[in-house]
Amino acid sequence: MDALDLSEMSVVAFEHSDMPSAHFLRYLKCLQSKERVGAMDSLHAYFDHVLIQSQTTKQQNQKDHMQVLQFAAILLAALHLETGDVDLARLATDEAVRVAQQSPETG
Repeated sequence: MDALDLSEMSVVAFEHSDMPSAHFLRYLKCLQSKERVGAMDSLHAYFDHVLIQSQTTKQQNQKDHMQVLQFAAILLAALHLETGDVDLARLATDEAVRVAQQSPETG
């Protein structure tokens, strides 16, 4: 099976907008194509759905929430680095570190 191109991946993400993984795959495809706006939109959609799903299932505690935020900051840093914005990548990395430092310790 051939890999989906960016336009096909956009259609999949649109048709399966209730599935966070579709948005994450589109983020990766956009990142690979250096399509910054699409990657940012997909990343936002992915984390919007992840946070909404975790709230509706009542399975998210503070530690899980902090891990999601840390993962978001790391992926944002990767996006900025991949598109050549080192300063924004550094800021996003710093944010990921701050979130990790504020996260409840694992017992």
